[in-house]
Amino acid sequence: MRKINGFIGVDGISYSWDDIETWYLNTVNQVGSNGYKTPKMRLDEILLKNLTPEQYRFIEFLNSEFDTIITLKPDMQSKLINRLERLGCNQLLFDYNTNETTQFGKMVLWAFRYKEFRDNKLVLLAEKQNIKTCLYCNSQYTLTIEQKNEKLAMFQFDHFFPKSKYPYLSISLFNLIPACPSCNLNKSAAFYKLDRFVHPFVEDFHKLFEFKIPNRGHIKLLQGEMALKEELKPFLYPSNSTKVKNYIKEFRLTGIYHRHTDIVEEIYMTAYAYKNKGKEALLDLVNENGRKIFNSKEEIERLLLKNFTLEEDINKRPLSKFMQDMAKQSGLIER
Repeated sequence: MRKINGFIGVDGISYSWDDIETWYLNTVNQVGSNGYKTPKMRLDEILLKNLTPEQYRFIEFLNSEFDTIITLKPDMQSKLINRLERLGCNQLLFDYNTNETTQFGKMVLWAFRYKEFRDNKLVLLAEKQNIKTCLYCNSQYTLTIEQKNEKLAMFQFDHFFPKSKYPYLSISLFNLIPACPSCNLNKSAAFYKLDRFVHPFVEDFHKLFEFKIPNRGHIKLLQGEMALKEELKPFLYPSNSTKVKNYIKEFRLTGIYHRHTDIVEEIYMTAYAYKNKGKEALLDLVNENGRKIFNSKEEIERLLLKNFTLEEDINKRPLSKFMQDMAKQSGLIER
């Protein structure tokens, strides 16, 4: 939900986008000792097949521009798609009548080696990025783990621009979005335009809306009263912008967050319990050596919320955006 600007990898090292790009491009083009063929080598193989003139020119283009395509930013990916659409190249890859990838499109996908990259190299990419929650819903973890000396990515990479239609973007760095399986499966293969949908590497989705609960429930909870379950169901406000509406529909956000009325209630109960200088009392606590236990209200608010309280940390733990909004509205944390 929060735009990605930099990374602190699993190894604790800080990486910029430039660092990731350099590493990724070298990894993609590295010839393995076990007979591994790079995508450009496979594109050369395709040129030896019986191609139409249009197909031949397209493969030549992909080969010559391969390094550029792999590191194109999302806005340039969109421009490339539109350019190839005008030239009729995308129609070589996807049959819009049958809604299926053509045999030539499957050939291009084979050349770009997405399946092999997904099974090994992309795990290394995930370690460097170390994005811990789904960038679409922020409700599920997206972790990399090590088990029996094997590195595993416990999530999926979603293609913002679908690989079924645009196989030449199947391993492009900025087209690989860490996502939970649910969001990856729910997201349709429609052509996503940047002016109608938030790209997690381009824009902060969390700034376009805030989670709220019905005003009736909000008032009851602030007064320490019980509220009905229907009065606790959070919604996204405002929900009338195109991008927010598309997000809600595509990733079932309303349904997901309606399941967390218990968290809403807990946050408001905690806010009510500590509203009369409760946080100030905690701030005055000292240990047996006379040293303060808490250094700031921010530390106390994080303890009480049981989640991160800063926008910059939204991608570090599931439900952070939702819980921050509820905590601000209830008064548990200061806006």
